[in-house]
Amino acid sequence: MPPEAPWGGQVRPDFMISSGQILCDPRSKWYQASQQFMPDVPIYNIDLPYPLFERDLDHREVWGYYHKYIVKQLRGLVAFLEEQTKKKMDYDRLRELVDLSDRTWNLIEETYDLRKAVPSPMGTGDAMNTMVPINFMMATQQAYDFFVSLKKELEEKIAKGQGEVENEKYRLMWGGGLPSWFALSDFNYFNSKGATFPTETTYRMVAPLNQMDIPETKDPIEHLAWRWLGYWTFWYDKARKRPGSEPDVEQLINRIEEYKIDGVVMHEAFSCRTWHVGLIWQLHQLAKIYKPIPVFLAGREGKKEKVYRELPSLILESDIIDITSYSEVDTRNKIDAFIETLESIRLNKAA
Repeated sequence: MPPEAPWGGQVRPDFMISSGQILCDPRSKWYQASQQFMPDVPIYNIDLPYPLFERDLDHREVWGYYHKYIVKQLRGLVAFLEEQTKKKMDYDRLRELVDLSDRTWNLIEETYDLRKAVPSPMGTGDAMNTMVPINFMMATQQAYDFFVSLKKELEEKIAKGQGEVENEKYRLMWGGGLPSWFALSDFNYFNSKGATFPTETTYRMVAPLNQMDIPETKDPIEHLAWRWLGYWTFWYDKARKRPGSEPDVEQLINRIEEYKIDGVVMHEAFSCRTWHVGLIWQLHQLAKIYKPIPVFLAGREGKKEKVYRELPSLILESDIIDITSYSEVDTRNKIDAFIETLESIRLNKAA
């Protein structure tokens, strides 16, 4: 291990499990790099592919291939773990944990749906912290109990008419990108301007299982593979019905309409390029749908008047960990200009 490695370098593990998912640049390369210093440590790389979206192809036609491949990857992981730990997989216990995670996913969706309320009881700034039980504690009773408590808290706030912002004026969506973890106070700055974030796509890695069009199976590994496919193809059918749309854009449209969104904020982080590819393109697609389009409403003396639906957007740029890429002054200036645009639209509507 290099002597200058932070905190003495990586502790030597018994074995390593890597993922071939392309999130925040290819992570499997991290493990290849670590093997330069620990070449005798066993490693298993699990590949979980994303089914490709094609407008003229029903994904169900190739589901069988994807499912077979993912099941093979998962069974390979089980065999690797059995060899390394000298213990056999307890499939009854696995089935219990998969069921617990299913119930947790459904509970998360029910909890987040409460944020549709006006005023919204919870914003994206707080939601970013709930990613810990979602990403690192799934299939534990602690994670399930956390969302039971959170749901109860939000229900109580709604009953009392309490919102994240005391005088809610603008409802925004965090439309994509990881946040600058060192600058989550930016959400407080939005709040100080009367803006709340009732929804986001980042870490919203849930889809109601009862709405997923996936086959039933009693095999927990096969179910995990179907659940993975069901999540990533959840928006495919809806996207095909809208000209020029695609799954990520369709998800944005759904949240814009259901959460009564007035504007979209996205963040491009330099050290997470692969996850942020396409954000600007998505905004361009939204602009085609929400460009000001005349909506004719009955006006005075029976005349029809034009009302325009506008959806302004803001793109922030910095990083998730490199604080030198961030300027609080520039960021706050961009937010101020964005809020001015929202206020102008609000006043025009009122007029």
